Formats: sequence, structure tokens, C-alpha cells
Amino acid sequence: MLYRQHENNVIGNENFLSYIQNRLRNLKKQKQVLMDTQRQAYEFLQIYKNELSKEDKRVVYEFANLRNRNWFQRRYIIFTRGYLKTGLIRNLGVFLIV
Repeated sequence: MLYRQHENNVIGNENFLSYIQNRLRNLKKQKQVLMDTQRQAYEFLQIYKNELSKEDKRVVYEFANLRNRNWFQRRYIIFTRGYLKTGLIRNLGVFLIV
């Protein structure tokens, strides 16, 4: 299958520098998405806590309660629990906003 790239593409036309600039401009939005995801994790835990293993409960609980941890603890939990994204730049962004 062939792929045709042109300047009006919505996806795939962003160079590395513009990708970084876009991410930095939208840090507040990305932080809100992370907070929303943490709230979803909390609700998930409340609904399914009786069906989850002890370890699964702990993993979800730690993610849902990241906002209640200090600066160092949040980053440590993200790294050790594997709450990471794909790619170095995206993970640096996570460490900036968390």
C-alpha cells in the first residue's frame, strides 16, 4: 500500500520542532487530561474494587491518588509503576505536568 504525503495532511505533516512547540503550548490542557484520567481511575476503582486483585487495586489506587503525593513521589510512582507513554518526548512531558 502506498502513502501519499502532502502539505494539507492533518496527520503526519508535523516536524519534530513544531511537535515540541505544540506540546509546550498545550501543557495546561495535557495536565487537565491527566487529572481527568486520574478521576476516571478513582471511579473505576469504586465500581470494580470487588472484582480486582489486591495488586490491581493498588496500581489503580496509586494512579488515582497521584495528585495527593509530593513532587518526588509522583514521579517515582509514574516511573516504577510504568505509567508511561511511548516515546522519550512524551514521557518528559508527563514528568513536567504531573
